[in-house]
Amino acid sequence: MSSVNTVFRTVTDQVLERVILVCAAFDGSSTDPRDISEMKRLVESAGGVVQETVTQKRPRPDPATFIGRGKALEISQQASAM
Repeated sequence: MSSVNTVFRTVTDQVLERVILVCAAFDGSSTDPRDISEMKRLVESAGGVVQETVTQKRPRPDPATFIGRGKALEISQQASAM
């Protein structure tokens, strides 16, 4: 028996929600590719499709935007272009 994971999708006429996945790492840590893969699967199970993945390292969360004003603007521009 194979240990390969298989993902099944039902084909419908429903439009999938497009998502920009934002991953932030703080205090010198880095984003784990396994965590990003898990987040992508969560988006898909909720009926979305990941269009872009944005990662960022910061010393600490920005109190106003969590990811910083510049990165928030970048993500906003990416979302407008989708």
